[in-house]
Amino acid sequence: MRKKWLACITATALSAVFLAGCDGNKTVLAEAGEAESLSYTERTDAFYELVSASQGFSAEFASLACQNKTNENVAVSPVSAYMALALAAEVSGGDTQAEILSALGVSYERLRSDFKLFYRAVSAEYKSNSGQVSARAVPVNSVWVNEGLEVKTERIQTLAADYFCSSYSADFAGNNKSANAAVRAYVKKQTKGLIDTDFALDEQTLFTFINTFYLKEVWNDYGDKLPWADGEYTFASASGKTETVKLMQGYYAGGRAYEGENFASFYTVTDHGYWLRFITPKDGFSVSDVFTAENLAQIVNADNYDPYDHENKLHYNTRCFFPEYKASYNGDVAPVLRNMGVRTLFTEKCDFSPITDSPARVGQVRHVTELTVNRRGIEGAAVTVLPAAGAAGPGEYEEVYRDFIVDRAFGYVLENSEGIALFAGIVNAV
Repeated sequence: MRKKWLACITATALSAVFLAGCDGNKTVLAEAGEAESLSYTERTDAFYELVSASQGFSAEFASLACQNKTNENVAVSPVSAYMALALAAEVSGGDTQAEILSALGVSYERLRSDFKLFYRAVSAEYKSNSGQVSARAVPVNSVWVNEGLEVKTERIQTLAADYFCSSYSADFAGNNKSANAAVRAYVKKQTKGLIDTDFALDEQTLFTFINTFYLKEVWNDYGDKLPWADGEYTFASASGKTETVKLMQGYYAGGRAYEGENFASFYTVTDHGYWLRFITPKDGFSVSDVFTAENLAQIVNADNYDPYDHENKLHYNTRCFFPEYKASYNGDVAPVLRNMGVRTLFTEKCDFSPITDSPARVGQVRHVTELTVNRRGIEGAAVTVLPAAGAAGPGEYEEVYRDFIVDRAFGYVLENSEGIALFAGIVNAV
């Protein structure tokens, strides 16, 4: 059975950033080790408990982040937000840590023991038959500390050893422009140029946790484009406008469309086993109506697409016809996290005492993403910045082939083979 998802914080006393990628005016305090591939023996029940917790977080985070986004194409990266918050959980205490752990759906002991496995399950590199890198998924964790801030070395070492988190020092207070340039260059490098943003971390920044995530995937090992489906289709956008579009023709996958109360869902699979799930509203409903945490939770298990009709000895195969699209996000997800129960982090009661004795709290959590899905494959990047500032056998069945047409505004979830949600969002127009 297949088991089964960016942000920035600023405040008045301490600053922690969740971001990834940088070549600038910085000093290396600690370098994280390289993540090795996850072995089959490491995929234990305890590991899948953490994966399951991330699925619950992802469904709620994505649905809340997409609320009231009725005129744009949205992509958020639940995995980036999850990793950034995991760093915050490690260096926080009291109610601050308890609320973060509750949102993540794990105990501190589980997070500490299994986060490395979770990270390694996301990280991947694939080579084509010619030996060239054809696809990769690259999460990067880092913490940026203001020069002169006294931090507890033991916790910095824990971040490096257990969270693959590198640590850097930058002069946010004395040379703010240079420090921000370093962060910007770092993120741009880690996201292969897809995210080039000035995060404007102010002089009060004490430390910032940053998670970056980059994904590039192809539909097949040869890098060939998906063919266009025959004919043209009428696509209904969220605004009610209809237009004639071409749809890509995905490959057949085992299963049949899952029918929810107000939506239908099916998936297409990439060359290396990433699942792109589509969620289309039924007549009389909008994509906003159906892109809910409850509906997302319904479709995370592959069994929902049961390919077998045992009574009639039928085995179903379905392919998706879907449009090319681009989606993005650039904003503060602190309100989303507050709705998920993470509140003390943004108040004077914020507790970062495990990493520093300087008082700090978070003001906002910056989340930036870019996602492109086209005939060649999928490419996406995300960054979450969390700063704290001072102040059965197929031969026995008849094969049945069907098509799943994505011809209206839709929601989507992109997962890796472990069921970890990398990107999710809604497409209102193409």
